[in-house]
Amino acid sequence: MDPYRGFQGGQSYGAPPAAVATEVKKDGRDIIENQVFVTSLDPNNCPTVEEIKERFGSIGIIKMDKKIRQPRIKVWADKGCASITYEDPSAASAAISWFNGKEFKGATIGVEFATKAEEWSGGRRWKRLWW
Repeated sequence: MDPYRGFQGGQSYGAPPAAVATEVKKDGRDIIENQVFVTSLDPNNCPTVEEIKERFGSIGIIKMDKKIRQPRIKVWADKGCASITYEDPSAASAAISWFNGKEFKGATIGVEFATKAEEWSGGRRWKRLWW
């Protein structure tokens, strides 16, 4: 079924991108379906961005950060964790199935879907300097 059938007026730009990340809930938090979170990395022997790119890039295409022109891989070596963002949500799902519980640089790692941080509830973030 064509989602644009019957659309009148304006210019048609074709179908929407196939790899748009959708969000579902896990434990009340929004899941980012094209991003994985890796835990239990050894802080004393933490992999580099290049090592993570080589290992996790074997499953699918890692999304590039357009601003810095680097793969969207963030490593927190001191905490022993990392996040990897894929172009396609199915690659993230495959990475979880393939790498969760496997050894990487001497540590048995955990791999799961990344979740969004808690939303800020609003309010003023600044103090009033005059009355």
